[in-house]
Amino acid sequence: MKIFDPIPNVVLLGETNVGKSSLFNKMVGERVSLVGSQRDLTRDVIIKTSVTSNFNLVDLPGINRTDEIDHFIEKIPSVNAFLIVIDHTGWNDISNRFLKYAMNSGKKVLVLVNKSDLGHVHSNKNDMETRYISVLRNHGTDELNKYISSWFEEDEEEELKSISWGFVGRSNVGKSTLLNKLIGQERFLVKDEIGTTQEVNAVSITGKNKIFHMIDTPGYRKNTNLSDLEKASQYRLLKAINVSVSHFVVLIDITQGISRVDLLLMDKIWSRGKGLIVGIGMWDKMNSDLVVLSNAKKELKKRFHGVYCIAVSGITGYGINNLVNAMNEVETKMKKKVQTSHLNKWFASMKNTDAVNRSGIKYITQLGMNPPSFGLFSNRTIEDTRLRYLERKMIDHFDLQGVHLNLIVKHKKDK
Repeated sequence: MKIFDPIPNVVLLGETNVGKSSLFNKMVGERVSLVGSQRDLTRDVIIKTSVTSNFNLVDLPGINRTDEIDHFIEKIPSVNAFLIVIDHTGWNDISNRFLKYAMNSGKKVLVLVNKSDLGHVHSNKNDMETRYISVLRNHGTDELNKYISSWFEEDEEEELKSISWGFVGRSNVGKSTLLNKLIGQERFLVKDEIGTTQEVNAVSITGKNKIFHMIDTPGYRKNTNLSDLEKASQYRLLKAINVSVSHFVVLIDITQGISRVDLLLMDKIWSRGKGLIVGIGMWDKMNSDLVVLSNAKKELKKRFHGVYCIAVSGITGYGINNLVNAMNEVETKMKKKVQTSHLNKWFASMKNTDAVNRSGIKYITQLGMNPPSFGLFSNRTIEDTRLRYLERKMIDHFDLQGVHLNLIVKHKKDK
């Protein structure tokens, strides 16, 4: 089952130490691939989309034999173009074989001569489209994304909206398996061992008038007795939660119950005003016990009022359509603007409640979106319990399930 259309994949192909990873980082706008003078720093396939392009850029490990290419290419669901990267020293037997491999694929091929500032070398491939660049000197790199994007442009009536969804959870709960089923591609690496995913990996796919950035994250683990590599993966996970990702699916293994680690992850996401869905995984392993599912939903919604709880299976595909529908709902509600007249009418109906009377709230107004934020104008300090009560009432009344509202108490002296 394929719900989305995949975004084109453009593969960087070149031997070790010609500057592929530096170019990759430059084109995606952040330091994703490791860069250094040491050989073989990139050891796995990395796929990333920059905000200024309409394609996925793929960085392969530095390889020196063409028979190694297929091993990594098979991890990519489809290849639409190759960027052959050489440096100022020119062509050699290895790079010539890489070029032949790309040409035989029948895909679009562009040759990039990096480090051209160290000595301008003619590519000697008159029949090949060639660009001379220097990543270090920022020469010829800025326009690459725009140029390559032009290969895949289509006439569109509406501009595509970009939405990021992070899939998080404990190690080995099936995040990568679920993502593969969701996008209809065997894109994310799956193994029956803890810690298989160490990087924050992303693939971009198109839906109706939207680009979804699906992000697979390392499993969340207690920060004790971890190796330096594991600590680095946990740092990248927390950075995604705190900064770079706006919506999350927290996948839990219901056969192990709802753990303290699960709740801690949800708290981190919910408290930061991010969109939240809880994926209840492994439910099919419990013979689809409705009592277990109902109890799990009650426990979660008591703590995170209105949160979507979706039973899913990355193996069978159960619940995938429900998950996609919930993702669309949460994304819409995160940017919902409540009409002032509706807000005033609801507030008038609440004036005789203790939550409003004892809080001294005079009026309420919406301040912003993503998440929906509301200003409560009062001459008193409002207790947290009353704020949570008002939030629950607003979530139910204005149909804002899956969103943690940002209620800001403002006093007359506040500007």
